[in-house]
Amino acid sequence: MNSFLAILITSALALPANFEASLDKRIGLSYFRAAEDLVADSALLDQNRKLAEELFVLSAVIDPSLRNSAIIGLISVQEKSELIQSLRSLQLSSDSLLVVSVISQNTLNLQEQSANAKEICETLVKVRAGKKVTEEQLERLSPQRFLFPIEFDALIFAAQSKRRKLPNDLSKTSLRIELEVLGGASVWSADFVATGGMPVAIHVNDDLAALFNVNTEKRTLENGVWVK
Repeated sequence: MNSFLAILITSALALPANFEASLDKRIGLSYFRAAEDLVADSALLDQNRKLAEELFVLSAVIDPSLRNSAIIGLISVQEKSELIQSLRSLQLSSDSLLVVSVISQNTLNLQEQSANAKEICETLVKVRAGKKVTEEQLERLSPQRFLFPIEFDALIFAAQSKRRKLPNDLSKTSLRIELEVLGGASVWSADFVATGGMPVAIHVNDDLAALFNVNTEKRTLENGVWVK
């Protein structure tokens, strides 16, 4: 297959309206949210799995505080167990949490904890996308309020109001809650809190780019093709 034909096929992939215009090279979260939009639609994901992977990787390259969230996203679209294990080995974690949990989970077995975490994360994905969630789903988030009380209240208010995507600051809050639910704060989420979101001048995401063969110099998507 020649390169011209490959470009035509890539360009023909169905993408939501204004999808490419939503990407901002300065904001890693815009790439993460675009990837989540693809993942949320199974038909789109089937056609654009590679694109979803590239978006998750670029989100972490642009904003290292998104690294663990991007890895979680990458794991969710994989079909090969070997690659899933490779991704899990790349997750960064810290020995101490940002805050001490006030919710005892001693009575829950591991399977129940996993199911609860999955439900909470699925709810947070819906909230970020502006999709309808039930009061019961929101209630399951309430034990996480101790993490970031003010931001959490704003997050719940947004989820209960007019359906629309969350603003970036609340999306960041939802991702930080998600990381905590999945096993504690990452070193990058800790850095985000400590620095107020200032960029981290360390290129630690080259491993993700290499694993998925992503050219991190090309961050603009035009007609389904990455350009500078």
